[in-house]
Amino acid sequence: MSSSSPPAVHRVAVPTRGGPPYRVFVNGEELAEGDAWWLESGAIRFATPLRPQPPLGFWHKFILGLGIGVYGDLRGDQLDITVTLQNGDAEVSTRHPIVEA
Repeated sequence: MSSSSPPAVHRVAVPTRGGPPYRVFVNGEELAEGDAWWLESGAIRFATPLRPQPPLGFWHKFILGLGIGVYGDLRGDQLDITVTLQNGDAEVSTRHPIVEA
């Protein structure tokens, strides 16, 4: 059971609902705009690449379904983005998908 790691992601699309100012959290830690991330052509660009969770193949899912652990790094980064809605309220896009924009 070999699983390849997904490629590191440097750019993520901004949430379509809401707008700036954005607050970006990776694994629960807020990142500073300008140092760790910045807006670039409708996407958020990260200074340090993010690791998406690798896709689970059939056998990984089957074995996990039986309650047996699997080997390999199945963890990825968790990305949360807070956006500002038109009425001024903040909304959090939790577990925002980590895919290259």
